Amino acid sequence: MLHTEAAPRGEARNPGPTTVFMPSGTANLNRDSLVLAHQTTTMDRSKLTARVGSLPELTLCAAERALLHALAIK
Repeated sequence: MLHTEAAPRGEARNPGPTTVFMPSGTANLNRDSLVLAHQTTTMDRSKLTARVGSLPELTLCAAERALLHALAIK
């Protein structure tokens, strides 16, 4: 599970290699957000109750690259 949070106003859209900007509307987000791959965690599948949305392929690839960078995997 990748952590997301609302993007602060004026924040750079991609402030680092482990973050990915997601504009409002992406995966049904109601405001601009950032994927924070450096704050990745695990959780039990039973805690996931409903699908919120899905990422477009380009955003998913960017999140994957950010995660690989955060985990120091080439």
